[in-house]
Amino acid sequence: MGRARSFALLFSGLTILFLVSAIGLGLIATRQFTRPIAQLESGAEIIAKGNYTHRLQVETNDEIGTLADQFNVMAASLEARGKEILQHRTKLEEMVEQRTRELLEEKTKLQALLDNVPSALFSSIRTFTYKP
Repeated sequence: MGRARSFALLFSGLTILFLVSAIGLGLIATRQFTRPIAQLESGAEIIAKGNYTHRLQVETNDEIGTLADQFNVMAASLEARGKEILQHRTKLEEMVEQRTRELLEEKTKLQALLDNVPSALFSSIRTFTYKP
């Protein structure tokens, strides 16, 4: 009976050791798979808030790594488009300012002309003599 009991204790101990090891390895493997996905998620949130300079640092050589690389390409494209839009916006604002100045100059000229029209009319009426 001593040998059977020793074998049972050894078997129980090995089973517990195996289960603890399996659980530990499972947790490690789960973290290895979920960490890059969590990084993708947080990166998407950062870029969605308008920070187009953010890049992901996912160091895997699997589909998740490929997805992260493509995510970075997309972020770079959004950053470039944002710069282009800002340049166009600045140019348009300058054009609007220039055109506004031109319109104000024309308005000033027209106002001066209109302000002088009545006096010019009255002076020509005074010099006009009616001859029947």
